[in-house]
Amino acid sequence: HSRGGAIANLLAADLIDRASGPDALAPVDRIFAYTFAAPCSTQANDRNGEAYAGIFNVVNPSDLVPQLPLPAWGYGCYGTTVELPGLDDARFASSLALMQQAYQANTGTLSAYDAESLARLDSFDAQAAQSLPTLESLLNPAGLASAVQALLGVDLGLAMTSHYPDTYIAWMQTLDGSALTFVRSG
Repeated sequence: HSRGGAIANLLAADLIDRASGPDALAPVDRIFAYTFAAPCSTQANDRNGEAYAGIFNVVNPSDLVPQLPLPAWGYGCYGTTVELPGLDDARFASSLALMQQAYQANTGTLSAYDAESLARLDSFDAQAAQSLPTLESLLNPAGLASAVQALLGVDLGLAMTSHYPDTYIAWMQTLDGSALTFVRSG
């Protein structure tokens, strides 16, 4: 999860890259990784290639961490992205109450999800990419001000809740495999 997910993603890719050489620890078809909430960890052009088909990255569309560093800057994860339901997903409305019940059963507290706040979180990456089109744009005062402005529109409590392992666990308890969306992201 999170930073550990990024490390697992990079390690799995490294194991796959070494699988046909003298440093191989396992054949490619025996290497699998499942990450949750992993931030974007590579700019490798072939990160979605068939070689990395055994790597799966589960992301909550309302979680900011898997959106950073921004994909618009060329960052991503190795393998396939598996999306949990987000606001623009038809499954979201029918699954949200079940997810909240699972979250409460697991944690003893209510989930802080509400549609209006989630909409602002879900649009963060598009807004940030528009105001910060390149990584270098963070180095000038206007770019830094844009980054701060994008973050000011975010409900930080909800952003944390969207990233918690408990939220991912509750979603996974709520959904069956047919309700997940698999995306080859660029």
